[in-house]
Amino acid sequence: MAAALTITAEEELPIARVDTLIAIAETFERLGDMKRADATVDLAKQAAEDIGISIGTEQKMVRIVGPMTGVGRTEEAVEAAHALKDRFLKADALGTIALTQARMGNMDAAQATLDMIVEPLLALRYAVRMIENLAENGVDTNAIPVGPLTERIQGIENVLLKALGETRLAVIQAKRGETEEAIKLRDQAALALETLSLNHERARIYAGLALAAICWATWKCMKIMPTGRPIWPAVCVRIMIAPLPLAMPWPR
Repeated sequence: MAAALTITAEEELPIARVDTLIAIAETFERLGDMKRADATVDLAKQAAEDIGISIGTEQKMVRIVGPMTGVGRTEEAVEAAHALKDRFLKADALGTIALTQARMGNMDAAQATLDMIVEPLLALRYAVRMIENLAENGVDTNAIPVGPLTERIQGIENVLLKALGETRLAVIQAKRGETEEAIKLRDQAALALETLSLNHERARIYAGLALAAICWATWKCMKIMPTGRPIWPAVCVRIMIAPLPLAMPWPR
């Protein structure tokens, strides 16, 4: 970290210096060193302002509001986001704040921040990203408000985004042991394969379905068979993954 700070101090161009400062601030925040993270956020903000080109400063502020929120300066971060002139960058900044709030466990505030995004598609995109992060980053699934998140994605008209959200909600429900709900969400997401024709979009859906299957299998492995012996994880996962390209049956 000391080496990174030394290199940053020697960097003359603000537009290059700010990226390293943002990364350092994020690292300090993740390590729990809020005092240094807070100080580095100020340095990053100053470097962004030193760029001297408004669009360049705004692009960097989209990233700075993340660690700024992480160190407890949420109100300042929201004000900075609303101060951005470009409406798409403003939406990205608010989305970044919402993702940080969700990572910190403040789901009510995260959803309120999502509601501030006036660009519908970007709001939905960040809602799906939030669900993906919650499903994959080791957050306590019992603390996740699945109901409101499910309602949020039900109104999505974009088939890909809706299906991606459903696969990650299936992951969350599988981790909670809510098998029936997980299966329902998995089946809804699989319907997108009938509509999507682009290979890269279909691949993302298959990846989401595979992740849900693995999480279900992992939960299933924790249960005991009638014989009194545990289910072997490797066997359970293979049973779940093998049928993926076909009808994707989900053993109960």
